[in-house]
Amino acid sequence: MMRLAGQMEETTKIASSDDIYDAENATGKFALTGDNFMAIGVDVLSGDYEVVVRDGKLASLTTVVDAESLQKSGTALAAAAATP
Repeated sequence: MMRLAGQMEETTKIASSDDIYDAENATGKFALTGDNFMAIGVDVLSGDYEVVVRDGKLASLTTVVDAESLQKSGTALAAAAATP
């Protein structure tokens, strides 16, 4: 099956932890895994998230990838791009 850029694979999983709910806000940590990451040598992409809900609708979703995950994925992508 052909995938569009940015489309998630069926094997992609997102897990959250340390979730804190306060009225219409939620914060916590996320871990994103999937075959597409493992194919370039990245086991997990992790970081923090914040969700804001207003009037029962998603107002914003913010994610910040942690420095270690960002470094690892950048190195893996550079190595994959350099492979002929």
